[in-house]
Amino acid sequence: MPVTKLPLILFAVPEEAAPFRKLWEEEMPCRVAVTGIGAENARRVIREAFAEEIPPVVITSGFAGGLNPAIKTGDVLWDCDDDFHVRLGLLESIGRQSSFHCAKSVLVTREEKAQLFQSTKCDGVEMESAIIREFCKERSIPSMTLRVVSDSANENMPLDFNKIVDVGMNVRPHLIAWQVLTHFWKIPALIQFQGTVKRASSTLAKSLKDVVEGLSDGGDEFVR
Repeated sequence: MPVTKLPLILFAVPEEAAPFRKLWEEEMPCRVAVTGIGAENARRVIREAFAEEIPPVVITSGFAGGLNPAIKTGDVLWDCDDDFHVRLGLLESIGRQSSFHCAKSVLVTREEKAQLFQSTKCDGVEMESAIIREFCKERSIPSMTLRVVSDSANENMPLDFNKIVDVGMNVRPHLIAWQVLTHFWKIPALIQFQGTVKRASSTLAKSLKDVVEGLSDGGDEFVR
């Protein structure tokens, strides 16, 4: 099985990956793949990626919901293995070391987030990282979670995003259209949310670029 020197970065959806791709004027010093939403999609895609090439490190990236009330929308959260070596001090400068809960569905309401925070004490919630990082751990590949908060603990989502995906967790345009048509009074909140997500994804892209460059610098300064 071939081995590559390029880090592997996994996003759930293309919208999360797009700002990061745009930051590179030259060829990116990494591989980027989109898994799809949820555990099963993440498991399938990382298996396929490792079948092609084994990376030196893996980063699972994208959006996260905030669970800890102290964390704000737009904050960058991260967690990594002890042997995930990057330039000295880099991680502390890009965001907050945090804990993540891997959920089976999107948390839509403030009440759902509050309940999960009380039971887990995790800072953020998303749907793929635990699966990806367990896969890497089993193969002794260092991994990292790097995510940006798209909605804080005290915010409701503008729509129930669980209702815009099919049984395979694939986003379906006709389901989006139906949700918007049947909840038309939420359109202003949805537009505002789209703007928030766009800004958050740009913040994430810059932080992720710093990490990738930190990985590719080389030398003795690769310590935590």
